[in-house]
Amino acid sequence: SPHQTGAIVFSNADAITLPAFAACRTGWWCEVKNIHGVTSANVSIVAGDTIDGGAGPLALAAGTSRRIFRAAAGWRSI
Repeated sequence: SPHQTGAIVFSNADAITLPAFAACRTGWWCEVKNIHGVTSANVSIVAGDTIDGGAGPLALAAGTSRRIFRAAAGWRSI
């Protein structure tokens, strides 16, 4: 979309997969925004990694966004 600078657009069935936790430095982050009107999107993680203390994936409701960052002990979202 010309209005989403740097965005990657996925179809309804696609999930976004974060890089392996060990491959990123502490402080790495991204923002994921679900601009779909009704469909949730999943942010998946590599097996063995965690997001918000769990095995994932992180469901992102329609019309919401989350900042995801590499904390010292695993992926976190705000």
